[in-house]
Amino acid sequence: MKARLWALCLLLAALVGCAPSARPATCAEFLARFERLAAAQGKPALSSSAELFDLSPDELFTKTGCQIFKDGASCESYLLKGEEIRRLGSGFGGWGLTSVELCKLAARRG
Repeated sequence: MKARLWALCLLLAALVGCAPSARPATCAEFLARFERLAAAQGKPALSSSAELFDLSPDELFTKTGCQIFKDGASCESYLLKGEEIRRLGSGFGGWGLTSVELCKLAARRG
């Protein structure tokens, strides 16, 4: 199950075209970007009780330029790529995304 979730995250990162930026964002920077983008797109902002933490493995940002943040209050997880934020899954009824691991998916042969 964990491998499937991470494969989905990696696939999403590839689809949005992650390119490394200068440095990882802090939780405060992520929150500011999220609020700015949500306001611009007419979407709801994060709850004032959001408990953000960076769930990214060390090599995720180094190799892809992407980060994964999780709101511990709602269990929602988000992929950050530059100024783009994608929701990775719902924490409704469970813990949401709990861990990630960077992997390389082998090409199919045949």
